[in-house]
Order: sequence, then C-alpha cells, then structure tokens
Amino acid sequence: MTRRLVVSLAALAAVSGLLRLAEPGRDSLISEAAAAAARRMEDARDTAVVAHGQADCVAGLRESFAGSREAAPREAPRSLRCEVEGDRVRIVDESGAVVGGASLPRWTSLLPPLAAVILALGTRLLLPSLLAGVWLGAFLIDPGWDLGLVRLLLGTFWPVVSDQFNLSILLFTFALVGMVNVASRAAGNAGIAVAVGRLARSQRGACVATWGLGLIVFFDDYANTQVVGHTMRPLSDRFRIPREKLAFIVDSTAAPVSGLAVLSTWIGYEVGLIGASAAAAGIDADGYEVFFRMLPFRFYCLFALAFVLLNAWTRRDFGPMLAAERRAALGGGVSRPGSVLMADAQAHRVAPHEGIRPNAWVALAPVAAVVIAILAGIVGLGSAAPETREWLAEPGRDAFSLAYVRQCFSATDSFFALLTASLIGTVVAVVLALTRRTTVPEGGSAATPVPTAPRDVARAALGAA
Repeated sequence: MTRRLVVSLAALAAVSGLLRLAEPGRDSLISEAAAAAARRMEDARDTAVVAHGQADCVAGLRESFAGSREAAPREAPRSLRCEVEGDRVRIVDESGAVVGGASLPRWTSLLPPLAAVILALGTRLLLPSLLAGVWLGAFLIDPGWDLGLVRLLLGTFWPVVSDQFNLSILLFTFALVGMVNVASRAAGNAGIAVAVGRLARSQRGACVATWGLGLIVFFDDYANTQVVGHTMRPLSDRFRIPREKLAFIVDSTAAPVSGLAVLSTWIGYEVGLIGASAAAAGIDADGYEVFFRMLPFRFYCLFALAFVLLNAWTRRDFGPMLAAERRAALGGGVSRPGSVLMADAQAHRVAPHEGIRPNAWVALAPVAAVVIAILAGIVGLGSAAPETREWLAEPGRDAFSLAYVRQCFSATDSFFALLTASLIGTVVAVVLALTRRTTVPEGGSAATPVPTAPRDVARAALGAA
C-alpha cells in the first residue's frame, strides 16, 4: 500500500509539472477570463458596447460582444471598462458598478479531479481518493491556516448532507441496495442464476445468459456487477470463458441497463437534475417525463447492450480479447498466468446464506412490488395534483387517455413515489426472507430439505442489508 501511494503521488507530481509547463501565458488567461465574464452578463447579446482598459482584457470582452453590435446597431453603445486585479477580472459600467467578473483559469483547477483519478488507480481505494480530491479543491480555494478543512467541512460537506434532496437520494439508494442484498442472501438471485444456468449449455449460451442476467438486475450498476459477476463466475469457468470476457460482459451491461431502466439507483438523482434543468430552461415538464422522452436518445446505453449481445452470440473477438479466448480454450486458464486477481472482499454480502434453497421469486417479487408501487405512486400523486385537476376540468379532457397519464407524470412528485416504492420493495424482501422455512443440510442436496426456524434465515439475510 505504501509503495502504491508513493508511486501515485509521484505520478501526480509529474502530471502537475507538465500542466504547469503547458499553461498558457497570463495575457491569454486574462482574455479568456474577460470573455467568460462577458458571456455571463444577461444583456451580453443585445447591447452594443465600447470597451476600455487593459488590452488583453478588452480583447476578450469584445470577443463576447462581437455579435451584439450587429444585433442592435441603432442603440447607443454601452461603455464598459475591463479591469484586472491579481487573478480576478472585473467588468465595470459607466456608474462604477461591477456588472461582471471571473477568475483567471489556472492549471491548478485540474488538480482535484486528477488527484482523485490517479490516487484511485494507484491505491485502489475509491473513497479516500475522492475525499483527497475534494480536500485539495477546498485547499486551493481557501489555503488558510486550517489548510482548507473549515471550507471542506462547512462549505462542502455540510450543505450536501443537510440538503433534503440529497438525503432523499441516500435513503432511496440505501433502501434499494438493501432490498437487493436481502434478496441475494435469501438465495433469490441464486434462484435466478439456477434458472438461467439451465438454458446455458455452451460457451455462447453462458455468455448470452450472463448478458440476460445483467438485464434482470437492472436497479443498480454496482449491485449488478456484484450479483451477476459472483453468480455467473462458476458457470463461465465451467465453459472456459476467460475472466476478461466475463468482466467485459458484466461491466458493459451493468451501467447501460441502469441508465435505461425506469427504476434504478441512478434514476432518482437523474430525475432531480433533469427536473431542475428543465425548470431553469422554462420547460413545463416533470423530470420523470423528460427522462422518458430522452430514452430513445441514450445511444451509448442502447448500442452497448446491442454490441455485447452481438459479441456474445457471434463469439467473434479481436485484439487482446481474442488472445484471452485462445488462452482459455487451449488450457491456459481462465485468468492470465501471473495476474494478481483483485479479491472481492464484499462477495460474502451478496452470496446466498449457506444452506438456503435458491428461489427466484425471492428476488423477482420485490422487484415486481417496486415496479407496481412506482407506477401506482406516480399516477396517484399526479392525479391528485392541482395542475392535473385544472387540466381535467378543461373541455375535451379524458381521464382514461394517454394524455392524462402524461399529465400525471408531468405533475407528480416522482421522487417521493420512487422513495416509497423502494421502501415497499425492501419490506417485501424482508417478509419473504422471514418466510423461508427450508434449507439444504450441510453436505446434502436440494432434494433433502430440512426445516429451519424462519428467524435464522431472516437474520442471515438481513445481515447483508
């Protein structure tokens, strides 16, 4: 760990030095900052201007107002002065009031994301690396006596954790992932794998089955990789499918299917961002409605899923993947000789509890409950909204039409429906775990069930949540 950390810091220092050498001159930075400040001004496109001040600053200012003189040729030009003070550019009007401003873009602004990426790749510790990137950003903004810690805690973390929307996102994610883990430990996902495995009788069948299972576990990309990868690993090893191909199928299915699913741990956050952006752009539509309209244009998600299926069905590979396929087929092992496999320390959290009989309905029933609850919640909340009542009161409106459903989606509190549905799904998963009454004895088989107290099965399943 120490060696990887030292190498990561050295790489970060080297990249920082290259960025410092490649940084444009101060004159170019001043011009770009002035142009950025002018673009943020509300009247930047419909007012003719006469600029004064530092030459590079004026050049950037005129660049942003270049089209305004043609847009309003008959208006009296507005006099603006561009001033540079340290690393700050200010735009001042005739009265001396500051009407715009921007900071000079510096190479140090790239350090926080670079630090997070390089440290994550080098140390394989995601959360500490992200925290280091956030702290570095806070330090660059406020490099005071506290080394940016006050800004980090009060200016960055506290607004995030105290925001009601963010707290709702966390609750939604925890509830949905908890539902997945309970169903997994109660042998629900294992039941799905058993059903899928019966259809896989060849390498092609195993690859297609892995792709299909990835479509079923659509509610979270992380849960998808955990569940599908852990579940299909023995089946892929049996048919000599290289681990590289398994990783490709799992990873290239997990994120795309989560990006297309109407219910996933992504959707709550996405709907909130889309709704806020739609409101800012003056679009009279709910975030969920806009999300549905955007689905046909999610080309990466659609093409990635199609390509994985095509690759799994045709079994045609190229480059390093072809070399891995040949290695596995010729008895060289499913893993590259000498490779150091990353141990999955969290695999026990999604692995079925020892002895519990696999049952696909334990995983499918909570998902069905969530889907039904989300649709009922969205339509129910949307139909009760004042906007929908006003819409329905207009002549020619029908409550049993597709337009009415669209109106319900537009007026609903979609995130409250998502949160409630995820809690309902978790409750259903817990209830199913409590009712598991048969297990397989140690060293036995599924044909010799042994009754077990429901609380023992539930305790094992709930330990994962």
